[in-house]
Amino acid sequence: MKNRMEMPYANAYSSQFYEVVHYASETPYVTTFDFFGLNLNLYNGMSDAQKKVIEDSLSDVCKFSFGIFKDMQEESMKKLAENGMEFYTPDIKQFRDCMPRYYELCKWTKDFKSNVENEMKAYRSSK
Repeated sequence: MKNRMEMPYANAYSSQFYEVVHYASETPYVTTFDFFGLNLNLYNGMSDAQKKVIEDSLSDVCKFSFGIFKDMQEESMKKLAENGMEFYTPDIKQFRDCMPRYYELCKWTKDFKSNVENEMKAYRSSK
């Protein structure tokens, strides 16, 4: 069985995944290649001023990232294809039909799921 991947193409190209991965899915949910995490205890221990600096900085980084993401994805996809990677488009309806089971297995709470869905709606409507 050949290897498959699902991640931003810019990361895949810069990490040279084309050397070991043969197929990539064209899933439209990937919209950036930046992900940030911070220990909640550390964050809660910060002053309001420190929290604002962190939040404002991350907001600026995310805006910049969203701005360049599409072009980097397209360029990296071409480079990956030049190196032998093949792309396929999954059946989105079939994918969405599986999501309730995913939420169940991951033990998403109704509130968490609702928050994620609301943020995605807000993001999509801003495009």
